[in-house]
Amino acid sequence: MVGNQEKEVERDLVPCSVLVVGSSNTDYVLSGLNRLPQLGETVLVQGANVSFRTAAGGKSANAAVAASRFFAGEAQGSVSLITSVGEDENGRNALQNYEREGIFAALSKRSPSEASGIALILLLSSGENAILVAPGANANLRPMDFEATAVDGHGEARLAELRAASVVLMQLEIPYETVRWVADALYAPPLPRQGPVLIVNLAPMGCELTEPMLQELFFYGPIIVVNEVECGQLLRILWANSTEVLEETLETAAHDDWRTCLTGLMERAPALAAIILTRGAAGACAVHRFGTASGTGSTLQWIQVAAVLSVGSASVVDTTGAGDCFCGYLAAALAQILYRRSAHASRHAESATASRNLSLDDADFSRALRYATAAATLSVTRKGAQESYPMRQEVERFLRLWKD
Repeated sequence: MVGNQEKEVERDLVPCSVLVVGSSNTDYVLSGLNRLPQLGETVLVQGANVSFRTAAGGKSANAAVAASRFFAGEAQGSVSLITSVGEDENGRNALQNYEREGIFAALSKRSPSEASGIALILLLSSGENAILVAPGANANLRPMDFEATAVDGHGEARLAELRAASVVLMQLEIPYETVRWVADALYAPPLPRQGPVLIVNLAPMGCELTEPMLQELFFYGPIIVVNEVECGQLLRILWANSTEVLEETLETAAHDDWRTCLTGLMERAPALAAIILTRGAAGACAVHRFGTASGTGSTLQWIQVAAVLSVGSASVVDTTGAGDCFCGYLAAALAQILYRRSAHASRHAESATASRNLSLDDADFSRALRYATAAATLSVTRKGAQESYPMRQEVERFLRLWKD
């Protein structure tokens, strides 16, 4: 049986690929609320704007859908998702949804002992939300599932998928040990130090995270993505033993001096490739080490992507999954940039392996940030998470009207 399963998931890998490793949930959404209940309070919600629905979700699954929308109709681009679902209706529906979206999810784990993950989403009329997540089968995605001894026989295929990717994206809705193992596997032999680009969205930031845990993850040189709340949590973890520095850094953030704040974070974690801060209606900003097209890159570079056009708070319908949309589009845009640079290098007689490992530069990173910010901006003008994500053609039309 295992042999047949392995045969079913054989496929040709394409050179421009995004692999997302992480969570898959079913969202239960109650929207149109005026306020959230307090502890011990029962609130009767009713009215024309109140509604309940279920939808496909999970931070990693959301990001995979966003990346797939970027690549829709392009033969050279592909998106894979390695997740864990239960042997239940929610799990079956999730896998069918990925197939419809053009996402290769055949290597996902089935966990008969756990229900598929769920998220309870309370959505205010303002567009803001509060979310509770029960990980269920997501908590069963472990390092052993990427090894030859994996019970379902797909361990080696998962590892091959991981190492063939142009960009690997993860969030923290799966066990930290799995995130850490995947990061380590990306740089284990026979891959060189400059292997796939690694993006880690530090969400949700669990209370179990410590500075040593984060620093061992940062050692692998990822691009880190956080929102303002998560950035504050990150600051408190990294400077937990330096109260004076922490207070000074939080003061800097409180005054919207994000350039100084993010630069301080990059200096605290010198192996990081970049840290991106998503700021909702204020756009996004980043500090990175990718250098310039001329090859200079030892100093930190600052990028700010302003709020897009006239899409402000009055136009916000639903912010659910906007950060995941940002991450998915970021990953896909970077994968495409790497593919195009690889193709150019190959035409100049460089080997495919060498060209695949070309470094990004400041212009590349800025371009990817603009795509991601535009896609996330469009997504909040519609209801839902995955159903709100735009196709790439729509994002490009939006970008042509961009006003920084």
